[in-house]
Amino acid sequence: LEDFREFVQSKGKHSFADIDHFMIREYLTLLKSSVSRASMNRKLSSIRSMFSFMKKSGLTDADPSVKVSSGKSIQKHPVVLSQKEVKKRIDHDYGSGKFMCRDIALREFLYSTGCRVEEADSSMLRDRDLLGGTVLV
Repeated sequence: LEDFREFVQSKGKHSFADIDHFMIREYLTLLKSSVSRASMNRKLSSIRSMFSFMKKSGLTDADPSVKVSSGKSIQKHPVVLSQKEVKKRIDHDYGSGKFMCRDIALREFLYSTGCRVEEADSSMLRDRDLLGGTVLV
């Protein structure tokens, strides 16, 4: 909010009543070249919270931030293994220890279903149909 205050003052505005949605958009446009989209959305969220608080407190009549839409967040793609890395993990020799069968079965389950470790861990015995060969995830 300190950056936004400085921006507003640099525009010669000293009252919250002088701030409109165009000024908020201009501020976000200025940030576009120096911060990520997620950071811009966080800054806009802070501005919205400030105006919401001020309106509820009776410090201002208008909330110009409601007219400003947040930018679409970029969804990061998950990190995936290459075919070579998958083959290496499948062919890995887990030895002949006490948990070898369990480890191999779990690895095969995760790979063949695309299930996440957390999902496999949270599945209950009642979610598994051993005769039908299905698991409810």
